[in-house]
Amino acid sequence: MSAQHPGLFRMCVDAHVPWDLQSSAKGLHILQRHDALDTVPNGPARADTIRLLQDLQDEETGFFRDPIFEEHFSARQDPAALLKLRRNNAKWANIALRVLGAEPRRAFFRTGTGGDPDPEAVLKMIRDGDWSQPWGIGSHAAQGVRDLFFLACEGRDDLVPYVERGLTMILAHQNPHTGMIGDSSLPLFQQISGALKVIGNFQFSLGLKVPYLRQLADACVTHHADGSFYAESDSHCIPRNVAEMAWVCLLHSDYRAEELRSTLVDIARQYQDVFGKPDGGYSPTPEGTQAYSWNGTYLSESSSTPRSSISGTNGSGCLGMICAALGWEVGFPSMHDGWQERVANLRYEVTLSSGGSARLQLRQSL
Repeated sequence: MSAQHPGLFRMCVDAHVPWDLQSSAKGLHILQRHDALDTVPNGPARADTIRLLQDLQDEETGFFRDPIFEEHFSARQDPAALLKLRRNNAKWANIALRVLGAEPRRAFFRTGTGGDPDPEAVLKMIRDGDWSQPWGIGSHAAQGVRDLFFLACEGRDDLVPYVERGLTMILAHQNPHTGMIGDSSLPLFQQISGALKVIGNFQFSLGLKVPYLRQLADACVTHHADGSFYAESDSHCIPRNVAEMAWVCLLHSDYRAEELRSTLVDIARQYQDVFGKPDGGYSPTPEGTQAYSWNGTYLSESSSTPRSSISGTNGSGCLGMICAALGWEVGFPSMHDGWQERVANLRYEVTLSSGGSARLQLRQSL
């Protein structure tokens, strides 16, 4: 954590950049999960950090600059790439501010300007996105529709038709044979990660049960057991993503329940053994010696000894998620704690027709 700006974090101990928005958001999230925010000094120092973050917001777009990182950003001379970076960093700045008990000065959305979303742009993103890379487009599409959904729950009923169309369009990319997102010809790590970005988002943010969960359970059990999920990527995200999808399956059915639980136990053991590092944190890859980067920009050199990173350690939240799924009371917090209560208080709930069309209806319990 930065001594000059408490609450801001670097990616790893040997990072060139003393802090960046993504590392800071993930570092604060780790502290929040473990009830350790008191390690960030309160009072004037924290207030200064909040003001610094708020000052990074662009008045026109609502997105966020990451000034020190941008000095190293490989595509800093490309206006479109820089805008995309700042759009992505708005997510991280928002997380950091909320953990610190603050808000951005202006509302922002992944699409639209002037603090107002562009629902047509959300639908265009879903329609024209590269669904051969479901890990990426699944994340952007699900977040875009989720933003509209939450606004509808706050009274923007004009957005309801866009939410319904967006959900229907996204779920059209769910493969009925695998339960995952994308064509069966795509790499399995892309399919399961697209599933995480779509199905996990919809389950724990919207309370939406998607179809084809038996097929998804089959995929989780089979491709974890034979290692094929991990054949083309050694990222720590892949076992974490498998774990969340296995939990979603367990939430709704006893189908292959014992095998899914065994899968979760195996992932927990492997995550600790493979990604855990001697410094007490976790690395995003097994070696822990590689040069670390965000957005294609290297922010550290390779290391002669293994070390953890903010990203790898944040991903270890899957261990708490596994504990929650298995009912283990070991004091390890789940990244989805409280999701049922949050969903129960949403104004709208989502239903799916037998043909896969999404509809929003007012929640009866409110």
